[in-house]
Amino acid sequence: MVNLKLVRIVSAYFEPGFTDWRSWTMQMGDINVKTIGYREVDGKLNLFIAAEVKLPFMPELTSDNKIIPNEVFVRKTQEALETVVNLLAVSKGSKRQISSAVPYVAFLPEDDAAKQWLDSTNGIDIWAQALPSCNVRIYLANKSILDGLIDRLDGVELMAEALSHAHVTGRFHELMRLFERGFKVNRN
Repeated sequence: MVNLKLVRIVSAYFEPGFTDWRSWTMQMGDINVKTIGYREVDGKLNLFIAAEVKLPFMPELTSDNKIIPNEVFVRKTQEALETVVNLLAVSKGSKRQISSAVPYVAFLPEDDAAKQWLDSTNGIDIWAQALPSCNVRIYLANKSILDGLIDRLDGVELMAEALSHAHVTGRFHELMRLFERGFKVNRN
């Protein structure tokens, strides 16, 4: 049995900041998303958010004994983080900005065998695959808002993008995209 988790951490800024939703945990399928810290900077709220997924198998290693992050699990955690950040931004009406550190993943051992395996490697080969893009937006006022938006994540992403634009033209463009998406016609 593999007792190892892949962890992806991002830093998300929200402007204006808000006083709720600074400490929470959310389960999204097999991915656990949670805040691991926060700080206030010039009226902005900076949340540090982690997404963890238990790995069903040990990661592959390079010829120089570095861990190759599995692209499927990296993308799953990235998508969960983006969804959460977008929901928070939209629910609070805040601009959002997201960034991640390098390396963009970490591994968390859950037992001594996994820790020993990690200790025997030469680190993580973050260049084994292209660094995934991270375009995250979210804002959650309460659970009823989240429940009402969960089946409209494409619209949430567009709204979050509109809220994040500093220039009125960019905001107008994204709101038009949102409007077009909401009233698209399916032709069979």
